[in-house]
Amino acid sequence: MKSLLHIAEKHGNPHKMLLQIICHLGGVRLSKIVEVFQAICDAALIPTSIPEQCTVESLSKALVKTINAVLAPMELKIAVTTDYRFPDEQYLTMYSSASVGKFNKLFSPDELEVFQKWFNMIH
Repeated sequence: MKSLLHIAEKHGNPHKMLLQIICHLGGVRLSKIVEVFQAICDAALIPTSIPEQCTVESLSKALVKTINAVLAPMELKIAVTTDYRFPDEQYLTMYSSASVGKFNKLFSPDELEVFQKWFNMIH
């Protein structure tokens, strides 16, 4: 049985599933990230344990670091954010890290091909 933190530090199928959930729902409540990630690992048939040091903060930090390493070439990031409507809750969300100048330009055929390859890799 592996520690949930150990799994969070190495990119794999659970990270891809979490990213799909974030994309579909727009974010995941940070207070539920331990339960959500463990449920994802269970669904992926990866037996896990939750050690004492696996807190919301430590798990979210490990997930952000691991997933952002994969998303960086696509100029995307996940981060912990706060919704002004719910100031007591934080969320893990995805956003573009591209500069505004790049955001408004069209993809060249080569850039589009690279984007599609990376997108297929994470899905």
